[in-house]
Amino acid sequence: MNVAYKKILVAYDGSEQSQLAFEQAKTLAAMNDGKITVLQVVPSINYYLYLPDSYLYTDLSARQNELLTYTHDYLTATFSNNQSQNISVSVQEGSPKQTIVEYAENNHFDLILIGATGVHGINKLVAGSTTTFVVNHAPCHVLVVK
Repeated sequence: MNVAYKKILVAYDGSEQSQLAFEQAKTLAAMNDGKITVLQVVPSINYYLYLPDSYLYTDLSARQNELLTYTHDYLTATFSNNQSQNISVSVQEGSPKQTIVEYAENNHFDLILIGATGVHGINKLVAGSTTTFVVNHAPCHVLVVK
């Protein structure tokens, strides 16, 4: 099977394995004249707590927006400085595993690269729950990097 991956999505979480996934994506993109998007998903504050006090929620929402902006700026500085590759970054808010799959589907990616375990990988012998979900639900091929 000879597949040319033109649109490559790297699920990035700051872990060593997600960095290795990015390096692998650069190799694949160079072979196929492909484009890379580095995606980091920031969990929404709504996933963590219920806040009946609107002032507190507003303050946390502002902090969440600051975190999204900071994360985007960091990814841009880290990954978009390579002039030989067509690399873009995206920061989304939500459940990482669901957001990765939805983003890949909505943007018609050919391949997702993801680390076997993320920054919270307790057991390095088995794939993390986010990775397992993406492998089982992605609309395209998935390459798990370890």
